[in-house]
Amino acid sequence: MRELDLQQHLCKAAIAAGGFGFKTANRFILGVADLFVQLPAYPGVWVEVKLRHGAPVRGVAKLGLTKHQGAFILAMHQA
Repeated sequence: MRELDLQQHLCKAAIAAGGFGFKTANRFILGVADLFVQLPAYPGVWVEVKLRHGAPVRGVAKLGLTKHQGAFILAMHQA
């Protein structure tokens, strides 16, 4: 399994549950969350997917947001 496969699975699962999933592209910035997932009745979260030997790495880390991600969150709350 690749990281992109897992990200696509998360987006499809969120949409199937009535939520929202959106993958951004941060090709030149490492360690920045690039997947936004929101389920009904819950706030959205930015997710950084990491795999080790084809298996997801479990853990939670505080991630910084880029200027564009902050603008995206602001726009989502104003809509």
